[in-house]
Amino acid sequence: ACLYFATRDGPRHPLLYGGLAALTGGYAAYSYITPIAAAPALLITAVLAARRGRRIQAALGGLGIVAGFALTLLTFQLTVGIWNAYFLSAAKYGVGAHSPIDTIGDRLEPLWETQPAGREFLSVTAAQTMLTLVLVGLVLLLTLGRAVFRRRAVPPPVPVVVPDPDRGGATRVARHRGPYERFQTSFARRLPARDLAFLLAAGGVWLVPYIAGGQASTYRSEAYVVLVVPLLRRLPSWLLLPVLAAAVWVAWRMAPNFFNAKLI
Repeated sequence: ACLYFATRDGPRHPLLYGGLAALTGGYAAYSYITPIAAAPALLITAVLAARRGRRIQAALGGLGIVAGFALTLLTFQLTVGIWNAYFLSAAKYGVGAHSPIDTIGDRLEPLWETQPAGREFLSVTAAQTMLTLVLVGLVLLLTLGRAVFRRRAVPPPVPVVVPDPDRGGATRVARHRGPYERFQTSFARRLPARDLAFLLAAGGVWLVPYIAGGQASTYRSEAYVVLVVPLLRRLPSWLLLPVLAAAVWVAWRMAPNFFNAKLI
């Protein structure tokens, strides 16, 4: 919802949509820590791809997420007197700064290593890690490939109305954009603001748990890769069907492990 409101394009109400983006983003960050990775995505989108008048929407969404996370720390301080209580609690799982490549390799290892009795479910979590890796890679190639090979359009000058006493009224003349406006318009034509926001946010929420590493349950955080779904809309149906089939298979295999408490 935050990403939608922050990048919604329309004729009016950028402050309204920006406010809704801030509220939904703040609620998400107050609920769980991972959405904080979407804040840089929205701020970068505001700078690179959002149109004039729409930049405030993306910026407010990112700032709302930051505010929600700050409110979480304040809640810890007010309730237990320790502002970093979450991080102290997560430390026992070895959460910290790790190489994401090492973490991904560790999570994928059950695919080729035989698991002992009672641990067979790890092969299913490894399959889910592989699926999310494929989805992120596919979306990255699709979105950036389309941006790179899309024909570059030269933005026309912006018409403005200026008073012209000699003609007894106002005259529309062309105002040439500055370097930043030309760059932003060209960038947005290749990679629209919504696509950029979803791409960066999906990449962030996918990567952050692997950087955290340790013994944290990354199979839960991998659910955030659902953010790549809007970016799959341009794939042909013949390619979407195997992706859907793989997702259904993983979900079908993962669900029993949650219900029988093998995964918590």
